[in-house]
Amino acid sequence: FSGAITVKDEVEPPRISMDPKYKETIIVNAGESFKIDADVYGKPLPSIHWLKGDHELANTAHLEIKSTDFATSLSVKEAIRVDSGHYVLLAKNVAGEKTASVHVKVLDRPGPPEGPVDITGVTAEKLEIPISGRPKPTVTWTKDGQPLKQTTRVNVNDLPNLTVLNIKETHKEDSGMYGITVANVIGQKSACVEIITLDKPDPPRGPVKFDDISAESITVSWNPPLYTGGCQITNYIVHKRDTTTTVWETVSAAVARTTLKVTKLKTGSEYQFRIFAENRYGQSFALESEPVVAQYPYKEPGPPGTPFVTTVTKDSMVVQWHEPINDGGSKVLASFTNVIETQFTVTGLTEDQRYEFRVIAKNAAGAISKPSDSTGPITAKDEVELPRISMDPKFKDTIVVNAGEMFKLEADVHGKPLPTIKWFKGDKELEETARCEIKNTDFKALVIVKDAIRVDGGQYILQASNIAGTKSVPVNVKVLDRPGPPEGPIQVTGITSEKCSLSWNPPLHDGGSDISHYIVEKRETSRLYL
Repeated sequence: FSGAITVKDEVEPPRISMDPKYKETIIVNAGESFKIDADVYGKPLPSIHWLKGDHELANTAHLEIKSTDFATSLSVKEAIRVDSGHYVLLAKNVAGEKTASVHVKVLDRPGPPEGPVDITGVTAEKLEIPISGRPKPTVTWTKDGQPLKQTTRVNVNDLPNLTVLNIKETHKEDSGMYGITVANVIGQKSACVEIITLDKPDPPRGPVKFDDISAESITVSWNPPLYTGGCQITNYIVHKRDTTTTVWETVSAAVARTTLKVTKLKTGSEYQFRIFAENRYGQSFALESEPVVAQYPYKEPGPPGTPFVTTVTKDSMVVQWHEPINDGGSKVLASFTNVIETQFTVTGLTEDQRYEFRVIAKNAAGAISKPSDSTGPITAKDEVELPRISMDPKFKDTIVVNAGEMFKLEADVHGKPLPTIKWFKGDKELEETARCEIKNTDFKALVIVKDAIRVDGGQYILQASNIAGTKSVPVNVKVLDRPGPPEGPIQVTGITSEKCSLSWNPPLHDGGSDISHYIVEKRETSRLYL
C-alpha cells in the first residue's frame, strides 16, 4: 500500500517579464501616445492590476488596459503633463505577489508659477515682480478681472525693471486674483497671482432653521460663512438661552457640521440660539436665531369625513369613512376604537335596533379631533336580494365536445344573503365522481367534467337559492361519440327462397349527430366465422 497522497493545485508565485528598456525613464512628448507591456506568469494565474500613485487605474477614453492570462499592456493616448509619474504593475495569486514599476516623463511647456501668495500680517506688504522688454513695456494691474483701484493703502510703484504692488494694513477685501499685463509694440505677456488674506471668519449665514422640533429636542441648522478667513473652518460653537433669562449656555464648542441636534430641553420653554464660526485665526461674530418653543408642532387634526355603512346584517354593520383633510401635522394613528384603517366591522348588534355611528381621529402627538357628523339612524337587519347568475354568453348555445375531452361550466353568483348553489342534470342533483368535480364558492359556481362520454351530454341546470327566492339557468351539452347499437329485436318478413325483409328500431343514442346510414351483415348459420 502507498502512503497518504494529498491532491492540490500546483502553486507558483507570480513572475513579471518586461523589456529592459522600461528600466530607464520613458520620455514622451506631450500629445504623443505611449504603451507599457509585460508578460505575467504564475500558478494559479495571477490577477493583474495597474496602479499610479496610490490609485488603481481603470479604462477611460484616454487610458486603455488590456490583459490576457499571460500578458498585459497599458496604453495612454495623447499624453499630457499629468500622465508623468510611476506606473506600477501588480500581479497577485495565493502564492504571493510581484510588482514592477516604470517611470514616465511627459515633456510639455512649463505651467505658470503657482500661487497663492499668502499675506499673513496687517503690516505693510508688497509684491515685487521683475519685468523686462525693449522698448520698455507698460504695466497694467487688475483685481478679479477689473482694473485695480489705487488708494493710499493699495497702490502700484513701477521701477525700471520692477513693478511693486503695495498693500498696507491688509483687509479681507484685499483677497482675490491679481493680474499683471506688460505690453510694448512687440507684444504682451500676462500673469496672475492669488492673494489670500488670513483672518477670522465672517459669521455663519442665516437664517437659522429648526427641524424635528419636539418637546425635548430641536435640530438646528445654518449655512457656512461666505468668507472663511482664507482657511478652513475648524468648528462651530453653538450657544442657547432660555428667553426668560439673559444667560447664554454653551451647547457645543466642537460642532464639525452645519447642523446640531440640541437635546435635554424643557417642554414648553422658548429658546434662542447663536452660532459662531471658528478658524485658526479666531472666532467670528455670532449669528442669532429667532426664538423657538420646545414642543410638538402638531395641532388637533380635523374631523374624519361623515361615515357611511356599506354592509348591513341583523347583527353587524361595516362602517367606512374618509381620512381628515387636515392631520394636524402628524400622521393619524387611530380612528374609531384604535382602528388604523378607514373601515371597521361593528359586531354584536341587536336585530331591528336602530344605530348611529360617528368617528374621531387621533394623531401621533395624541391630539384628538372633533367627532365627525353622524351616519344617521340605520336598522340592523339582513339585507335581502334575489339571487343573480351571470354566465358567459357562450353558454346560451349548446356546448359541443368530443368524447374523451374535458369541459367545464362556470358562473358568477350574487345575492343577499349568500345563495345556496346546486347543480342538476335533468331532474337529479349532480354529485361529485372521479370524472365530475364540483367547485362552488360564495360567489362562484363551477363544474368540471373530465374524459366526457356519451351519457355526459344533456341539460345541466345551475340553481341559486336564498330566502328571497330561487334562480335557475340551464346549459345544454352535446358529447359527440359513436352511436349506440340499433334497438331490436330484428323483424324478418317476406321470406322466400331468395330474399327476405328486415326491420329494426333506431339506437337509443345517436352519438350527438343524426344517423347517416346503417350497415347490414349476414352469415350462414352452418358456418362459423372467427
